[in-house]
Amino acid sequence: QVATLAPASLRTQYVAFVGQTNPATPSFLLRRTDDFGQTWQDLTPPKIPGATLPQNLLDVVGLASPLNPRVFILRMHMMGSACPHQTVDSTAQCLYQYGTTNGGATWRTLPLPLPGVMGILSAIPSIRPPMQIQGSRLYSDVVDASVGGFDGPAPPGRLITSVDGGATWRVADSGIAAHGLRIYGYTAAPSGATVFALAGPATDSAALSIWRS
Repeated sequence: QVATLAPASLRTQYVAFVGQTNPATPSFLLRRTDDFGQTWQDLTPPKIPGATLPQNLLDVVGLASPLNPRVFILRMHMMGSACPHQTVDSTAQCLYQYGTTNGGATWRTLPLPLPGVMGILSAIPSIRPPMQIQGSRLYSDVVDASVGGFDGPAPPGRLITSVDGGATWRVADSGIAAHGLRIYGYTAAPSGATVFALAGPATDSAALSIWRS
């Protein structure tokens, strides 16, 4: 379950939810409010070939842009026939990421500059939010989900940035990646343009160094 606020417009809030009151009646909700929660609009979720919602949906995470209330990112953890390379094993699992730039009216595959999953460097959003603001710029991370799977801590990743409220993203750590290092954590200064990153080899979390841009 997730209820994600877009600080750029406190009127706007998104809620994505998957759950079961009993095994026979799984439920999935995707809604938006533009009036502080007085009324809610049901949103049509992205179309996933081979998927039946909510039966194929294990979990859902929503990321609202803190700079653009019309931008919302939906990460869907699917299983079974929704996974493109599943075999006879009906428990196969996969992740889909979609983004909207018009409040959920239409969806497209999230346009990331690198393969991977966005916004999961920390499993505790209050400690490290999935997106950080610096003026009119956003920062986030992309990690390779195939390395860490779906359980346990996320592997280190790459730093990305957006200048249009999260509609599009580009790589922001080329100087670090050129040394064969990955991002274990980062902090964008609240003003100015300084960004700090904790980086190290992908296979050795003990050999870390602090970088500044």
